[in-house]
Amino acid sequence: YSLPDKAQKSGILAPVRTVGDDGWSGIALYNPNDKEVEVTFFAYDGSGRELAKVTKGIAAYRNIIGLPGDIFAGMKIDGITHIRYQADSGVFGVLIDYSQSGADSESIEMLPTLEVPAE
Repeated sequence: YSLPDKAQKSGILAPVRTVGDDGWSGIALYNPNDKEVEVTFFAYDGSGRELAKVTKGIAAYRNIIGLPGDIFAGMKIDGITHIRYQADSGVFGVLIDYSQSGADSESIEMLPTLEVPAE
């Protein structure tokens, strides 16, 4: 596992799964800057429809870690498949994916942020 080679102002965290019997996804963003960074998170379903949007601050040299339900607390995110973020300064992001495919078979992967295509 390694972080992307540069902090990014935007990225996509995918695939996202909500807590269930077969696993879960967690989100981690780290602010390497010497000032607070404001980050807006967008939750999408498989058809690309925006389900929810929330803005959070990340203090200098700190991180935000949580499940999608924590990030979008109190919002309806049924069917979420991916999260896009937009920050006012570069951050490092990863998706933590835990899966269990049987009583004795489990894995944890850390997936780096995907780049948002240029418009």
